[in-house]
Amino acid sequence: MPPEAALYRWPMPRSRIGHESRSTTTVLVAAVSILAASCSGDFYDPPGLRADVEAGDVLRSEPIALQEGVDGTAQRVLYVSTDIEGEPIAVSGVIVRPTGDPPEGGFPVVSWAHGTTGVADQCAPSHTEPFALDGMAEIVNNGYVLAATDYEGLGTPGIHPYLVGESEARGVLDIARAARQEAGGGNKVVVWGHSQGGHAALFAHQIAGDYADDLEVLGVVATAPPAGLAQFLQQGVNDQDFLAFSAQAYGSWAQVYPEADPATIATGEALRSGGKALEECTVSIASYIGSADVKPSDVFKADPADTAPWPELTEENTPVGDERGIPLFVAHGGSDQLVPMEGTVAFVQASCSAGEAVEFVTEPEWDHNAAFHAPMPQYLQWMSDRVADAEPPSTC
Repeated sequence: MPPEAALYRWPMPRSRIGHESRSTTTVLVAAVSILAASCSGDFYDPPGLRADVEAGDVLRSEPIALQEGVDGTAQRVLYVSTDIEGEPIAVSGVIVRPTGDPPEGGFPVVSWAHGTTGVADQCAPSHTEPFALDGMAEIVNNGYVLAATDYEGLGTPGIHPYLVGESEARGVLDIARAARQEAGGGNKVVVWGHSQGGHAALFAHQIAGDYADDLEVLGVVATAPPAGLAQFLQQGVNDQDFLAFSAQAYGSWAQVYPEADPATIATGEALRSGGKALEECTVSIASYIGSADVKPSDVFKADPADTAPWPELTEENTPVGDERGIPLFVAHGGSDQLVPMEGTVAFVQASCSAGEAVEFVTEPEWDHNAAFHAPMPQYLQWMSDRVADAEPPSTC
């Protein structure tokens, strides 16, 4: 199973990661045609958006159950965000409010960005009850709101733009805005993400100053992010074990970027086979690829890395290490077999060279999930220190 699935506590079938990442050929760029999104119930069907809606407005909410040990209440929410064309859209997620009255200025908000689950509506984490996440109790029980976006198109109508950085980041920042309305949240925000969510977190770092200047983003935590996006996607072009991820990325990009024609890279069989990569969750796609022995050559007739406009889109969705005045905590393991660490190291080096405060932690034995779990006490304290306005540490 995708390793990040272990961060949630809903049941998911087990399989290896590498093997846990298997996908379906067809599953791939098969994304050629958008098949009807599976209905997730009336809650996820957004009302018509008024002309005066603003990013972060809450359209509707309903209570949901929480994992044991969390001293708070949770609401499934439908809120307003902005798509990559600049149009208002509805996005779903979960907001967890601590028990008690908010302090002056509101509760600080931790905006969580989840790892890969898929691009189909049923893959949205907010569908699961009780809502559960490792580390949530420590956050909420210490007086923070936890805001957890599903991302654009997960749960709600339309395709999820998988690993499209601006889309992910807007969802992450806008649910922090929604927390002000829904849960007594204030303007102080820390962004936290793992794997795909680490990618989203780095893009939130990149765009927060321009897109969400009403928020005071105090810091960003990114664990095991695919910061070297080209290298991450190339794995699925070369190796069956990673095909599910590349399938979902290129398949969804073919739907959200008009210039991205899947016929330039996909085999005829992949194009004819429908949109399995867009209809199933990552675990199912990976399982299908393994059981059907789907190979990258069954999906790709050309290397996306050498075929326009795919390299340009990959570069556009690769986070840029720069000085934004927002401290970073980045963790990655030397034994990560899913997301290569080299891209993260390059991002950290670029950020350091630009003058950003970066705390980078790594251990040679950490795998993909260990980069999330092992340094958790350290980065939870780091989050608290950012809210307390302590001087950010740097390993640069």
